[in-house]
Amino acid sequence: MSGTISQGVIIFIIGSISLILVMTVFVALIIYKYQERQNNYYKAIETLRINYQNSLLQSQIEIQEQTFQNISREIHDNIGQKLTLAKLLLNTLNLPEESKIKSNVTDSVNIISESITELRDISRSMSSAAILGNGLIKALETEITQLKKLKIFEISFVVSGNTIF
Repeated sequence: MSGTISQGVIIFIIGSISLILVMTVFVALIIYKYQERQNNYYKAIETLRINYQNSLLQSQIEIQEQTFQNISREIHDNIGQKLTLAKLLLNTLNLPEESKIKSNVTDSVNIISESITELRDISRSMSSAAILGNGLIKALETEITQLKKLKIFEISFVVSGNTIF
């Protein structure tokens, strides 16, 4: 009888240990699945946040491009036309050749002509269509030329390799 009791106790202990082991594995599996689901949830939230930030940035870029196009159009259409009209009016003045006024008017016409050219350059540089049409390299060269005219910056621009834009 004592052999059967000890065998029964051994079977009970082995059964209990097996049950505890199965329960431990089950609990560990539940915890693992919970953490996996939680990680997937956090990844989904992060993806949504990144997508939201990207759409905000895209909207901001579109608004800036539209603003630049409006400013560019305004510069080209209104200010350019007014300067051209002022230049034409100054050119139609009939002044004696020796007159100091004639010299001043000629200088004013030259300044207005330069201003018209610079305004058109600025207007073109603000247009994203011009950048797409001329390419990035040409757009950068134009901007660098404008910056060099200010004589504030010393700029060197080198392009190496094959251009794709």
